[in-house]
Amino acid sequence: MNIKGAIFDMDGTLTDSMHVWRNLGKLYLESKGIVAEPGLREKIWPMTMLEAAAYMRRTYGLWENPEQIVKEVYQLIEVFYRTQVQEKPGVRRVLEELQQAGIPMCVASATDTYLVEYALEHTGLRYYFRRIYCCRGVGEGKTTDKIYQVARENMGTSVEETLIFEDALYAARTAKRSGFPLAAIYDATEDGQEELREIADIYLESYERWPGIQNI
Repeated sequence: MNIKGAIFDMDGTLTDSMHVWRNLGKLYLESKGIVAEPGLREKIWPMTMLEAAAYMRRTYGLWENPEQIVKEVYQLIEVFYRTQVQEKPGVRRVLEELQQAGIPMCVASATDTYLVEYALEHTGLRYYFRRIYCCRGVGEGKTTDKIYQVARENMGTSVEETLIFEDALYAARTAKRSGFPLAAIYDATEDGQEELREIADIYLESYERWPGIQNI
């Protein structure tokens, strides 16, 4: 591969944060002194935020309306990104190497830009990235390649020269289908590891196994 640009997802790729998104309902209820039912995560994961909020209001007798619940949930997320989120082990070494090689980097995340900024400032990773793009900002999620195309156009690289770092199988599928080289990053919240390994040009169980830019 002749890599001239790199695009990184954030949650589960740059930062160890997917577990918070997966357990938001439980964490929110705990903040209210309520014990969540077994299997809550599986019930609300396919829902929108408002749908999940309405479910919790109905099920747990919350007085807040769904819009207020969503607002409070985002406040919990904001506090986590501002004060607690940690980078994935070993990722800084990879970013340093890419930067020293003169390879521009962007972030492409389903998380809103302001939250990405909080997370990257807290971890000290913001320094490495030219731009941050979010799905809301570009108007499409990662079931399409728009966010990757916008990012790589900003870097001035072709599809074949732009390495995508992703932990989520659905996003990895999009990148590969569009012709991007793919580095798949293991995260415990993603169940589709076998397929990720199959479709990835580089599969990393951890960043400690990064082969080096000269060896890919």
